[in-house]
Amino acid sequence: MRLGIEIAPASPIFRNRSGRAYSKDTLGDDFRDVRIIVFGPGETRTLADFRRSGAVEGLRGGASAELIGNKLANDFASSANLQKTYAPVDLAAVRQADAARQKARKSK
Repeated sequence: MRLGIEIAPASPIFRNRSGRAYSKDTLGDDFRDVRIIVFGPGETRTLADFRRSGAVEGLRGGASAELIGNKLANDFASSANLQKTYAPVDLAAVRQADAARQKARKSK
């Protein structure tokens, strides 16, 4: 109750300085302003990076694609486009697969 009001379970989490819910445009604007102040003008993180990090960490921790889709409230499990967006290629896994292919070729 630190805000001086009770927040309903389905209420927006992110609020502006006046206590109102952010609009789709103003949240990104404020995020960019704070990002520049904290990290400098060369920083390129976006709000979408929070979703991406959550998806990648969830998958690495063993969460299924269906579970990630439920968390992100989208069709992650059945959409290749969403999977490319939120779970980019894991470079370590690519290298491991390449090494396995080379090992298989040598064993012939």
